[in-house]
Amino acid sequence: MLAAHIDDRFILNPERAHNHTPAMNLVARSYGATYVRSSDTFDLDRPKWANGSRKNQK
Repeated sequence: MLAAHIDDRFILNPERAHNHTPAMNLVARSYGATYVRSSDTFDLDRPKWANGSRKNQK
């Protein structure tokens, strides 16, 4: 994607480009004739590395 227009009512913070994506009720193409919506969301905890970087883990 090169550009997109987002209606001002969906912009939460223009300086940081934060948008209210749940309010946009987005649709995306998955594969074949399958499409998905962004309304089914969940969070995953990020791993915490002992020394702050995964690259140094053996």
